[in-house]
Order: sequence, then structure tokens, then C-alpha cells
Amino acid sequence: MSVLNENTIIGASGASSGFEIDHSLRLHNRGGDGASTGKTLRRTPSVNSNRRTWTLSMWHKRGDITFVQLQDLFVGVGAGGGGDGVVRLRFERGAYAAKDKLWFSLDGPTPGVNAITNRLFRDPSAWMHIVIRFDTTQSTVTDRARIYINGEVIPATDYSHLWTSAWSNLAQNSEWAVNKAGWYESFAGNGGTSNPDNVLGGYLADIAFVDGQSLGPDSFGETGDYGEWKPIDVSGLTFGTNGYHLDFADSSAMGNDANGSNNFSVYNITANDQMLDSPTNNFCTMNPLRDLATVVYSNGNCWSALPAGDNTNGATGTFAPSSGKWYWEATSTHTPTSFGIASSDAAQSALHYSAVGMTNYYLHTGIKWVSGSNSSYGASGSAGDIIGTALDMDNRTIQFFKNGSSLGAAFTIAAGTSMAPACFGANASNVKTVRWNFGADSSFAATKTAQGNSDANGIGDFYYAPPAGFLALCTSNLPEPTVIPSEHFNTVLYTGTGANQSITGVGFQPDFTWLKGRSYADFHTMYDAVRGATKSLSSNMTTAEVTRANSLTGFSSDGFTVGNDGVSNSNGNTLVAWNWKAGGTASSNTNGSITSSVSANPSAGFSIVSYTGNGTAGATVGHGLSQIPDMIITKARSNTGLFVTWHKDLTGAFASNGAYSYLNSTGVPNATTVFYDGTGITSSVFKWRGGNENVNQSSRTYLSYCFHSVDSYSKVGSYVGNSSADGTFVYCGFKPAWILFKNTTATSDWSIYDATRSTINVVADKIRANTTGAEYVTSDDFDILSNGFKQRDAGAGLNSSSSTYIFLAFAENPFKHTNAR
Repeated sequence: MSVLNENTIIGASGASSGFEIDHSLRLHNRGGDGASTGKTLRRTPSVNSNRRTWTLSMWHKRGDITFVQLQDLFVGVGAGGGGDGVVRLRFERGAYAAKDKLWFSLDGPTPGVNAITNRLFRDPSAWMHIVIRFDTTQSTVTDRARIYINGEVIPATDYSHLWTSAWSNLAQNSEWAVNKAGWYESFAGNGGTSNPDNVLGGYLADIAFVDGQSLGPDSFGETGDYGEWKPIDVSGLTFGTNGYHLDFADSSAMGNDANGSNNFSVYNITANDQMLDSPTNNFCTMNPLRDLATVVYSNGNCWSALPAGDNTNGATGTFAPSSGKWYWEATSTHTPTSFGIASSDAAQSALHYSAVGMTNYYLHTGIKWVSGSNSSYGASGSAGDIIGTALDMDNRTIQFFKNGSSLGAAFTIAAGTSMAPACFGANASNVKTVRWNFGADSSFAATKTAQGNSDANGIGDFYYAPPAGFLALCTSNLPEPTVIPSEHFNTVLYTGTGANQSITGVGFQPDFTWLKGRSYADFHTMYDAVRGATKSLSSNMTTAEVTRANSLTGFSSDGFTVGNDGVSNSNGNTLVAWNWKAGGTASSNTNGSITSSVSANPSAGFSIVSYTGNGTAGATVGHGLSQIPDMIITKARSNTGLFVTWHKDLTGAFASNGAYSYLNSTGVPNATTVFYDGTGITSSVFKWRGGNENVNQSSRTYLSYCFHSVDSYSKVGSYVGNSSADGTFVYCGFKPAWILFKNTTATSDWSIYDATRSTINVVADKIRANTTGAEYVTSDDFDILSNGFKQRDAGAGLNSSSSTYIFLAFAENPFKHTNAR
């Protein structure tokens, strides 16, 4: 949730202004051949105004983050560069270890400030909001220059300094370049030459500069219903003498000031750079996080240049729908090129046209490839042909169009996964630049004559009219989530007092609460509404359920209460509580041969099941969900036993034999004939193969936690590591709030991370479910993204080459309603 770091929650009621931003400016930092061809805006104020106090707000969606050049968001500087009071905000370049960090610099006649964030900004799939609040009249030095991301201030402690400069060098009442007559201010590049330095890729939208006022982000945005930070109408602001508002609404004058006459000159920008992609309707682009850094991206990630002589790497989109009907277009500069879809679960190493999980039309020869097999399809094509793709995920079919004419039904897509737009090259001597239109620009970046066809919802700009009922891949067209994540899962941090205390802020009455000390080593404790407060199990132990009278003593409407038990309330130590909503008080369930007591939340795919074993092979237990569970964790209550864990992606022989792993152990998964019957898990029951003491011994009591994936809220999945700092990207369809990982190929911990303890990228604060260890910062780190996560370390913990990792994840925000972080 976006919360101002100054004790003010904006829009906490969830009230929506309904404001829409219609357009953005697309930038590019290099062409398909890798050459710098940047676009920039520039203005030179004719009069001096307030050089001590001003506010700048802008929305930005990143482009190719693999580009190694410095990328300037905003510059205020003298005509000769440098000199008196230069102001810059930029992304650092790849030549430094600080790549993708935000760099705020003030250089001039007095000692300057060169502060760089510890956090990394490398999510190209969604928009973020940036505010610079500049006010050197403030008595507190750290209040003289503040930067906010998505409504939240970056605290002074979150910056490091590139050299000897420090915040203290920003003297009170000092004056700087911004608002100085004759000194230019620019966006997306350092100046207005035909080939400017430090060019920015991606998109800019709704830029507002307020001269003479220090404004917080609440003047430009609010918190939405799903906790996302969203724009509000800024047209009513008083902008001041040199203030301006760039809304990019006039394609013939992209530098036009919508507030007045403080217009910007544009360089290398044309009407075709006006885009429908905006902070209120985020469109699909290509995703540079998923390939192995061999594809070159440009034009706001709408161009993907596939390397010559290589058919082992492809490019995929930032959206991977699991339902709905979707249409997009693409064209290529050369053949052979394939256009199609890729499974969101396919390994990066499998992103080539003939691989399993790939489905595509092979332009040039007129054949189709389906998971490694090919056959004749349609007609051959040529470079420059526009290939339309109509993907029907409801009926699991796909067809292609060539220059507006259907090539006929092509494939039936296997159930059980989501699919992303994709392109693939083939061995040839030329680079193949694929130009994409997901409905934001039918000119394909000025290489075609725009046609202006919209989809069935009246959205988009396509070259050819989409088939009836098919939609553009954009967030406005995504279905509304059935679950608001924060109403069903939440993480709360607290400090122990050693005395009775109420822990609040969960946002609902939890039915399952999992507690763990962060700053000290002690065992995990797990409580739920089915067994009742004080009844504890520990994920790192085999002991039977115990009653801890002074631990979690009760559930409340907004959290829970704890007593003086040192495990759950150690005085002066920090703790974490992970909370899930089930169905409240348990009900009897007679679906199985064993009657169970169940608290179920079918819409959120989670249930808590208690039952008494009968020792019978083939015994079934009702789980209370409406779909087949994807993961089940079972623990004996009345006796010692292991946390026997089944996961849908324990594949091969494991799946049919009811493979299991132990939550309390580092061991690799095994197959057994006495635990889960993988073929007997249905939408109403799970099934035991025998009467093993860990799951179904006669007269003993047991507990199971059952989960299945829910679009935009939770995902039970797996991925394959690659032992690279450019690690595996995993699509979830939401921004994760909590993830549990386990390597299934080698011994490893069950590792837990969450976005409440790790508020910035990279995420590295690990707690192990199978040990008593305290939280620690690990080298096994990754980025949380608007649509999933990406591994950022080559270590074995989360990203060992060829190892398969299973995971369970819950959302902070659905992809439809989220920001880049």
C-alpha cells in the first residue's frame, strides 16, 4: 500500500476519483540496431522565478533496463552544461554497481549533493509516480529535497553518496538552476541536440511543475481500492510563473503546456510518439526481464531486435492472461521470424520457436510449431507483413491473421497455464527487429500509416480491426479481481513487550496466524480458528500440538492478542505475523469418507481442515474448496509427526504417487505409496493411500492447510533456476506480498520472504520455515515486480542452474491495479 512516510495515509477510504490519463509520451534510448536515437523535451525560462521552492511530479514507465547509458529523467542546467546550481534526477548506468538506482544530484558553486538510492528500479511492466519536493527554506536539511515514489517518501537513510557530498551541503535558502532565466530544463535527455546525452527510454505522462510551492504527493495522487497509488486531476493547481502541465494530449504539439504558455521544444518527437499507454490504462509491452539479455529493446519496449544467427532466444510480453479473448499485431523487418505465444511457466532457456510450451506461426515458410512439432499452416509471409494474433483463453484456441486476413484456426492450447505474446528468431545472418502493437500505436513507431481501429470495448489503436469480441492487452480490459488481496492476506510487524498486548493492522479477523521472531532465534508458532487460540504447531518441529496459554490468546476483528510468552512476545525484540482469512468458525464437512471440520474461503483458495484418521487406504477428506487444491500441508496434532507437504508441481512419478516434501526438513521430495494419492485429489476431497501415522493413523487427529491459485491473488507454481544474476523471471499476475520457496532438486531450506519486511528491491530478508533461526540478510535475493518476481543472484538457494523450485505466493496488489516499485 502506498503510504506517505509523514504519518498521513492518502485516500485510505479507498474512494476513487475516477480520473483518467488518456495519453503518454513514448521515448526510446536506442534503435533496433542499438544506436542511440533519443527523444527529449527542452524549455528555457525567459524570466527568473523561485529558485528555492518548487515541486515536480511525473509518471514514468521504464523501457529497456539493460541499456547501460545514464538515463536522465529531469535536468536543470546552464546552456554550456555544468556551472551554477545544476539539478539532475536520473537512473544510474550499467558501468557502475549502482545501475538502476535513482540518482539525485545538485552541482554548483557551493558544495553539492550526489545522493543515490539503495533501492533499485528495474520493473518495466507498470507505471510509477515520482515527485521531487524542493524547498531550501526548510530548517531541517533533509526536508530541503525530498523524493517520493508512489506516494511514499524515500527517507534520507535510504541514500548512499557517490563521493564526499552529503545532504548537509544543501544549504538553507540556497538557489539552484531550476527557474533561472536563460538556463534550460529538460526531460528524457541532457539537452536538445539531435543526439542528446543520457537519453531516457520508456514513457512519461502527466508532468506537472509547480513554481513557488512545496507540495506533497497527495496533490498529485491518491490510494486506490487495491492499495495502489493512482493519479488525480492536477489541472486545478496553481502552477506559478514558470509552472507547466504536460499532458501530451495534442499529438501535433507534444511539448504543449496544458496550463498556459510555458511550452517545451521537442527533439526527435513526432505525433506517433503519443501513446494510449498511460498510468490509468497500462498496456502490454515486451518484457526485457524474461529473455537472457540477447534481445535489444527500444521504442518503449515495443520493438524487440532478435540477434542474428540465433534461434535459441525469444522475447515475450509483460501480460500473460489465463482467461479472456485478446488481440495484438506485430511485424518484422526480416525473415525467418515466428509469432506466437509462450507459456508463462516455460524456462528462459526454452524461449525458442521449436521448444515445448511454445506455440507459434513461422513466418516465411508458412508452418506452425506446437511444443516442438511442426506442420503446414496458412501461407508463407514476407518481411513487413502485419501478423495479427487472436488468442482465446476461454476456449483455449489461437488463430493468426496476415495483413488482415485470417489464416484459420491454428491450435488448441493445453489447459492449466497462462500465455504471453512471444516472438522467436531462427538462424539467419540478419538481426530481426519485431515491431509490436498491443493497441497503443498502429503506426508501429512511425513505420506504418496509423489506421485507428479499436477493440470491442472501444479501446486501442490497431492497424486492422480486431475480430469480434477480442480485446487489447491492457489493464482496463483485464477483469476485475474477485479478491482484494489485503482483505484475505496481510503481514504485520510488531515489537514484543513481554506483557499482554493487542496486535492490530491486519485489516480483517485472521483465521490462520503464523508467528516468528525476527531479531532472535526461536521456533515458529502457528495458530488457527479451527483448533482455537493458544493451540500451537511449529513448522520447524515434529512435536504434537501444544497449548501455550500465554502465546496467541485470541483473534480480534483487526488482528490478535498475545500474552507474555517469549516465543510470541519477547520483550524488546521484533516479530512478524503472517495472517490469512479462511471461513471463520469451522463447519462439519461430510464430502469424504472421513468427516472433517473445515474453515474454508473458496474465493481466496484457502481452507483449514481438521480430521481424525481411520487408518484405511483410500480414505478421503473433504477440504471445503470449490477447486482442486494445488498445495496441501498436513500435520499430526495429537502426536509427533512431520509436516507432509504435497505440491502440484512435484512432477513425473512424484505426481502420480502423491509426492511429498516435509515443511520442517531440508530434504528433497520423495514419492510414496502411503501418503497423498495424487490422482485422488479432487475439487471436494483429498485422498490418502494408507494409514501412515503422519497423515491417517486410526484415532489420531490431524490438520491440513489447503491452497489453490486464484487469479490476481495467489499462485502455487514452480520455475527452473539459471545460476545467473540475470535470473529467472516468474510471472504471477500480481505484485507479490509473500513467497515461500523450496528447491526440489537438492536439499534446501523452505525460505520465506515478504514485502513488509523487505520494502525495496532487492528483496533479501529471509526467514526459514524449517529452522529456529532469526531473520537474516541473504545473498539469495530477488526483485518483487508488478507482475511477478525475478531472481537476482546466482546462488543455489533460489536460483541454481537446472534446479526446479516450487513456491507459494500471495499478492500485495493485482497486476490490474499496481505500480512498479
